[in-house]
Amino acid sequence: VYAMPGFLRRVFEYILVVMVKDTRQRGRVVVIAREEDEWVRFDFSNSSGGFGTPGGKLQEQLFGDGESPGSIEIKKLREAVEWIKTWGGIISVDSDLGKGTHFTLLLAMCEPH
Repeated sequence: VYAMPGFLRRVFEYILVVMVKDTRQRGRVVVIAREEDEWVRFDFSNSSGGFGTPGGKLQEQLFGDGESPGSIEIKKLREAVEWIKTWGGIISVDSDLGKGTHFTLLLAMCEPH
């Protein structure tokens, strides 16, 4: 994929740390990677947990303008979102309290033109 390897490792690490911390006992974290046209799609999901975060919904904390309250994990994820945008990638998140969290990450297979 088109990304800086060291930063890509951090992006995956930041997402996985949040997913594992969000997963309740007997829950699962699933990661699926597959090619879709000129993209590689990564889906990260868990089967329990979900964010009802203090200070707003997870989507607002990650993609909102201005300073967002939140944990160090949220701040690291915001940094990851910026790296992904720099690479021309796309990230989305959906989270429902008690149901789980799902991140989708699309990265180009080669440098965008």
